[in-house]
Amino acid sequence: MLCHTQECKSYADLAFKALRNKRQPLVKSLKNFLSTFPKTDLIGDILTTALHQLAESDPTACRWTIWILQNSSDLQPYFPLIEESLDLTVKELQDRGIILT
Repeated sequence: MLCHTQECKSYADLAFKALRNKRQPLVKSLKNFLSTFPKTDLIGDILTTALHQLAESDPTACRWTIWILQNSSDLQPYFPLIEESLDLTVKELQDRGIILT
């Protein structure tokens, strides 16, 4: 699923910026984003959209980001929010010929 509302797209842009943030480690950037994110059913769409943007702009960074999302113990409290987006993103990107794992 991808964002279809302006609210979702705005949050996806913020998530994309968090994924691309070079000033702080990825895990810290993601924790900051996820901890301040308002509770909503859009989180799956937001993360999926941000990961798609990252895959299209920098597939190598996307591979690394997906590995971090799947394996960081610091992000474990957020894994239920992340898991669906990861599964969907990896499958959709593989279907498009972008191999991430």
